[in-house]
Amino acid sequence: MKQYQPRLTAFAVAFATALPAMIAGNAHAQEEPESTDLDRVQVTGTRIRRDDLEGPAPVAVIDREAIERTGHTRLSDLLQEFSASGSALNTAFNAPDQGGDGGERVSLRNLGPERTLVMVNGRRWVKATTQAGVANAADLSTIPTAAIERIEILTGGASSVYGSDAIAGVINVITRKNFTGTSASAQYGQTSESDGEEEAYSFTIGRGDDNSNLLLNLSYTKQKEIMAADRKISRVPQFGADTFGGAISRGSSATPEGRFVFTNPETGETVDLTRDPGTGMPSLGDFRTFDGTADRFNFAPDNYLQIPLEQTSAYIQATHEFSPEVRFFTEAFYNRRESTQLQAPVPIFMGSAGILPLDVGVSADNPYNPFGFDLDARDNLILIGRRFVEAGTRNYNGKVDTWRWTGGFEGNFEIADRLFDWDVSYTFSRSERNANIENLLNHDRLARALGPIDQCTGSCVPFNIFGGQQGTGNAPGSGGSITPEMVDYVTYTALEQNEQKMANWLANIGGELFDLPAGPLAFAAGFEKRREFAADTPDPLAQAGSGASSVSGGQRAPTSGRLNLEAWYAEVNVPLLADVPGADLLELDASVRASDFEQFGTETTSRLGVRWRPYQDMLVRASYAEGFRAPGVQELFGGQGVADPELADPCSNFLDTGVSQEVIDNCISQGVPADGSYEQINTQIRITTGGNPDLEPETSESFTVGTVWTPEAVPGLNVAIDYYNIELDNSISSIGAQSILDACAFSLRLCNLVERSSSGEVSSLLDTQVNIGGTETAGVDWSIDYRFGEQSWGNLRTIWRGTYTSKFEESVPDFSDPDAPEEVRDLLGTMLPGQPDRSFPKWRSNLDLIWGLGDWEAVWNVQYIHSYTEGCNDGLSPSFVELGLCSNPDPVNPTNKLDSVVYNDFQLSYFFDDWDFADSKFTIGVDNVFDEDPPVSMSAFANSFDASQHRIPGQFYYARVNFDF
Repeated sequence: MKQYQPRLTAFAVAFATALPAMIAGNAHAQEEPESTDLDRVQVTGTRIRRDDLEGPAPVAVIDREAIERTGHTRLSDLLQEFSASGSALNTAFNAPDQGGDGGERVSLRNLGPERTLVMVNGRRWVKATTQAGVANAADLSTIPTAAIERIEILTGGASSVYGSDAIAGVINVITRKNFTGTSASAQYGQTSESDGEEEAYSFTIGRGDDNSNLLLNLSYTKQKEIMAADRKISRVPQFGADTFGGAISRGSSATPEGRFVFTNPETGETVDLTRDPGTGMPSLGDFRTFDGTADRFNFAPDNYLQIPLEQTSAYIQATHEFSPEVRFFTEAFYNRRESTQLQAPVPIFMGSAGILPLDVGVSADNPYNPFGFDLDARDNLILIGRRFVEAGTRNYNGKVDTWRWTGGFEGNFEIADRLFDWDVSYTFSRSERNANIENLLNHDRLARALGPIDQCTGSCVPFNIFGGQQGTGNAPGSGGSITPEMVDYVTYTALEQNEQKMANWLANIGGELFDLPAGPLAFAAGFEKRREFAADTPDPLAQAGSGASSVSGGQRAPTSGRLNLEAWYAEVNVPLLADVPGADLLELDASVRASDFEQFGTETTSRLGVRWRPYQDMLVRASYAEGFRAPGVQELFGGQGVADPELADPCSNFLDTGVSQEVIDNCISQGVPADGSYEQINTQIRITTGGNPDLEPETSESFTVGTVWTPEAVPGLNVAIDYYNIELDNSISSIGAQSILDACAFSLRLCNLVERSSSGEVSSLLDTQVNIGGTETAGVDWSIDYRFGEQSWGNLRTIWRGTYTSKFEESVPDFSDPDAPEEVRDLLGTMLPGQPDRSFPKWRSNLDLIWGLGDWEAVWNVQYIHSYTEGCNDGLSPSFVELGLCSNPDPVNPTNKLDSVVYNDFQLSYFFDDWDFADSKFTIGVDNVFDEDPPVSMSAFANSFDASQHRIPGQFYYARVNFDF
């Protein structure tokens, strides 16, 4: 309890400060108008207050009404559908080792969540903690939707104003201001398959008078699981290549009966065996040749397709005006998310092609070894794959607590009849995660239990890895040859903890210095001091390499580190022309920021913007901005660990897969046998990941130019079109394990990161954080908002927002040859497999049709995601080409097209505004009206579809009620 004392105290101080305002009360829910000295507002992207909401850089606004026009109960779900967003983690990623543990991110411009700055009321939000350690991006699921007034999304660089991370853009969540009254809402929904139930409840109370205001929001959301077994597309490892209940050609080599690949030291023969269900002690007669299709294990049904979670949050916001010149403000926030992830039982992979340490083998003296000789990964053991069904599924149970407190003062003063605004604030935030992971494997104990019988003493129980399931028992795993005593000895429950903390001091001042012929010259300046700390403490067995935090071989080193900085910024708005022919307005915006990092020294960024209004209806805007991002704690100090992703080795079976002679020659030069005998046995390959203390900061240059048109001749029409170009240099990234394998096989690049055994198997692959050459993306955003005039049949509003991406390229150097030219990868219109997958469709758009008549309102939303392609060869036999699953079955480079998809959502609401006790609104809705399925993917991480872009199959029905008292 002691560790929570400071945070609880901060929460109590915020509550006590605002208590008089609550007692004062106000019985009617409304938003009070801001006082006249705040008529000039602060737009995201600048700290200069202005009376024009259109700044030099494009800012999209999603207001409270737009949020309620969806069935989303979490902010992150809404933002991931925003047209300028790219691939990011969400609750459809049941991938705890890679951060898929219920948290959600947003990646503007597809440049990665770590390059999108998330703020609340203009102040940074704390970064996330995950099963994979600590993250370099915020978890938007922790921000309560019910407390939001609007969301401002700046789709351009803003490092000169806000500092590091604001390279792709800024998401600034603005909470409800000066709210008085009481409101409550409740929503319930479920899918058309009668699963995935969601509940959301919210209660908001606001009290205030002329001097004080208090807002208190309590929210609770609950989401139930969807099992992969309950959708056709996800109930087998690869939809289309497998038949549920039949052959599982892309299933796992780790089966309940076991797969055993080894060389007999007495005969020199290499065998690939499994066994039929039997009874008693394993004997040589129990084994037969492994069938690469029929004997594989279908692990998919045991996984979640949607993660179950519960979130509880409390938010308090208070203001008090001591005088017209001085106001106090404070915010306090707490959120707890409890989530679970479920994965199939641990696959035990031993041998040179496995993922357990090489010292785990089977002794000839093990009482269950029927072969009479040692099976040694350093000598004759290639693979033992045994699905540990007797231990049960891997269960990940995590609790994430997020705290945030902000306090400060703001006000204004006059000098020489000029008004100046100022504010000072302090923010402390913390995210802390505690988790346990059940049914993991203790490698040291397994090695002892499989070793010589005379070394298995004390509590050690000899392990029967050869006995299979023995055909007894009705429940999965019951009656298997691995007894409860064996299970208890080699399994354990991992306990993990990690945290991120941030302390942030801000001071700002702004106003108008003097008058120019076209208007006053305005400025803003400020100081920021920030301290960030992160620590990741894996289970002691995982730290020592004796236990598994991933598939069955995941070692993870502890991580801790700090980032400290101080920064100064200044910006000016210079009016050049006003009210002259051809220039109703012409002004220049400029800003500069100097950030002094304890680790990297001083970095300076700047921005220049122009706004030109040739006449009242038209605004032309342009901006050029330098960006900067310092490496995060995890990127710098993250301890090295191992992961076991599924990878397709291009060198596998190269004589039969149709690869070019160049690829064959490249594979042979790496040590792959020239006779083509090497075929990838295990699709899960051990890779080494982690931080890199030698990382350098990223820099960027971004350019935007566009226009906003609000024609007086067409009342209700607002059109905005903007072109953007972002060039990122020295990008911090892991190259990607699959990309490394491909680069080495196809062009002999990055081969120094791959090691192979004498049989050709990949024995290790290094994929830590590095500074790659760079990234460049360009495209066009548009927004068309039209309000039709009042008609007898009602009123209609259309909002169409979209993004066309014309360029997305990454440049990757060859780290084994510094003089070699960088390889430029054109990613536009493609998909890169990973965790999460990254896909780059050219077009994304959202169209809202909003109709109202009297107390009725209906909304139809159309989301469009353009097609893109993926690689269509996993090196296995039969290949995807042979199975007829590749839309382009090119024998050298087969690809598959994921078709364009249109999702339709509908919502209908009725307002009851004449009830005595409250105004209310009842809403029903259905998402994915036409039950559109996502396109089938051959390379997606799991479930055979790209969950970073597309929805889980099925319709979603919901009902909601809102009350305002």
